[in-house]
Amino acid sequence: RQAQQQRASPRPQRIVSLSPSVTEILYGVGAWPQVIAVSQYCTYPDDVKNKPRVSGWDKTNLEQVMALKPDFVIGVDAQEPFLRDKLNGLGVRSLFVKSQTLTEILASIAEIGRATGHEQEATDLSAKTQGEIDAVRKAVADRPHPRVLCVVDRVPGTIRDLYTATRGSYLDELISIAGGESIAPQAEHGYGKINKEAVLTL
Repeated sequence: RQAQQQRASPRPQRIVSLSPSVTEILYGVGAWPQVIAVSQYCTYPDDVKNKPRVSGWDKTNLEQVMALKPDFVIGVDAQEPFLRDKLNGLGVRSLFVKSQTLTEILASIAEIGRATGHEQEATDLSAKTQGEIDAVRKAVADRPHPRVLCVVDRVPGTIRDLYTATRGSYLDELISIAGGESIAPQAEHGYGKINKEAVLTL
């Protein structure tokens, strides 16, 4: 139903992106001229430095968003419980895409392409991305598999409060595709906290 509504709705001209992954997809499908603002965490493409920034992630500053007069706001599913109802209440169309696994990311490219009027570009980007993934998988198929621990967050400058990508995350999938063996302990939602002693044990 959401996809039908997006096709029936007019092509958005004032898009606010609330997540770095969404911003990169918008750029990749050719919707960048329609983007009027990005999240404070966006670093790519280089032109993000020329766009207004919206503060927060789960606590996105909606006053900042509304001051920009958007006609469409796009984020990721983890932001949806905090923001969808509020945006609906303010009368702003929104889309929240899944972004946990590679399959979900490829589907989100198609969703964002449809919603922004760039369906063909999204199809091309998905095919190109899948082709690059397959090429890497093939290139490393016969090589040794190094043991890999992917740390996604920590207390800066220390090895405290380490968070790792685990099975169920797209990062874990990418490690496997690139020929590595992910050794992070299983955790809920694809990311888990471990201590430095556990790192040494692994």
